[in-house]
Amino acid sequence: RLLLALVDAGGNQRNVDLGPIPDRGPARLGAPVGCAAGCTVVGFSVSVTYGAAYSGSVTIGDVRAAGGTTDLPGAVGDWRPGTDRLTRIDPAAAASGGPAAAPSGLTLRVAGDGRSTPVLTSRWFPAPLPAVVIGPDSGGTVVGRGLSGSDRTMTGIATLARAPSLEGAAAVVDLDLLTHWGTRAGSGARIQAWFDTEDPAVVDRVRTALSRAGVEVSAVRQVSAVRAGYDSSVPAWSLQLGVLAAVAGLLLAALVLVLLVVSSWRRRTRDLACLELSGVPRRGLRRTAVGEQLPAALLAVLAGAGCGILGAAFALPTVPLFATPRPVSTVDLSAPWPVVLAVTGIALAVLGAVTWLCGLLVAAAGNRLSRVRESV
Repeated sequence: RLLLALVDAGGNQRNVDLGPIPDRGPARLGAPVGCAAGCTVVGFSVSVTYGAAYSGSVTIGDVRAAGGTTDLPGAVGDWRPGTDRLTRIDPAAAASGGPAAAPSGLTLRVAGDGRSTPVLTSRWFPAPLPAVVIGPDSGGTVVGRGLSGSDRTMTGIATLARAPSLEGAAAVVDLDLLTHWGTRAGSGARIQAWFDTEDPAVVDRVRTALSRAGVEVSAVRQVSAVRAGYDSSVPAWSLQLGVLAAVAGLLLAALVLVLLVVSSWRRRTRDLACLELSGVPRRGLRRTAVGEQLPAALLAVLAGAGCGILGAAFALPTVPLFATPRPVSTVDLSAPWPVVLAVTGIALAVLGAVTWLCGLLVAAAGNRLSRVRESV
């Protein structure tokens, strides 16, 4: 028997029995298909009694619908052979006459053991559907959901670590290819519309248009609102305390520099005064006093920035930023280099200024000859 595989607008696929295939000679086969809203031909197949081996060929000359015509059966290149274990169905061009005759129709070459029914599928239906896969199982062939909610076999052509507003495994596919299996969304389908603006007027216009089409808008989410929610969470507050810790650390470093200068200012000023008596110009003494600690302070800032980056790379992945771990991580823990460079520059400027001022004060105190008398 010759079967015609159809898919309707809702993505439901069914086989229509066109009738028994005659042993020889032409015959007209037909059956009601019940596609009031329209159907798409998926392919042809041959059904036999289970377990009965068979082989042969069937030529399809023309396919018509009541009240009109179709472009079927098409050319050989429009069809994909079907294979299942020992059963196979292949397309071939049918000729109207001898070997040199022009093609007329489509010949199905079939052979099998009767235990399966492979389908000669139209190449208009990609098999499997190419997809960009997101999630832990992101390699090879995966099973996803179509618009109608039915399972569709997909092949991963690329992978993504994460995607916006998606939790768990997901797939990004071509909508035009996906609608080949039906254009009607299932009752449990959830559709999202993304905009590049948060203008309320634009959102209201879209909401009104969807309501007129009978589509209910269940929720509207804005990126600014989501970001504000994250910023007000407890982990965000903990990370914001890092700013206060940075300021406190900077002040502590400046205080340490001042204490180092204060603890040794007498000895250093006497040394500078002796150098002045030896004929060293005051400008040179000032440069010496300033440059004595400035290189060490600048190197300490650069070393601290490097240690901070390494420490963050090791420590941040262990910090629980969310109370419930997510199947797919959406957190970017890479170093924000503009911020790192800005903070390093501020630290260099502040500690460099403190070191410079301390050096100037020591140089000014060293200009007094009374420091030499103290050493005598």
